[in-house]
Amino acid sequence: KEKQINISVTRVKNFHSLVKIGNENNQKDPLNTKYNYTKVLVEDPYNNRDIIAKVAKKQKGVYIWETLDEKNIYVGHSINLYNRICSYFMPSILKTKERRVLRYLNKYGFTNIRLTIYIMENSASLEQVVELEQHFIDSLKPNLNVDLVASSSNAMIKHNYSNSLNFVIM
Repeated sequence: KEKQINISVTRVKNFHSLVKIGNENNQKDPLNTKYNYTKVLVEDPYNNRDIIAKVAKKQKGVYIWETLDEKNIYVGHSINLYNRICSYFMPSILKTKERRVLRYLNKYGFTNIRLTIYIMENSASLEQVVELEQHFIDSLKPNLNVDLVASSSNAMIKHNYSNSLNFVIM
């Protein structure tokens, strides 16, 4: 079932940005067939916050900050993607420099950054969202993530060397 999302193409053109929206159920990746999600790619996310609002409000899933040269990557998840992603744009949050990704964004800004959002179905559980985050952490090996084990306050995934995922409820 394909999800339809309406966005203002005129607004995107004003910022000379690229926004791609579509289902990414690539049969080569068994995780994509396990969880249905919509992939949204937003270039120049700072100037396209209105698009982020339209696609991510009240949605859950995984987000990936990535420099255009793909040398710096951060993977995160949220049950409220819009609030979480927009927190990165707040100067008060950026200045705390508590995490590696915040230090990077505070120092270099958003000019050479793209944002990829994986919006999961409403029926997806928190554990499924965290599992998808762990999948991207394992495959992308993000250098801006300090902890390479996806977790939330309610669930944590332990990743063993046989590439199977086990859930531990805390």
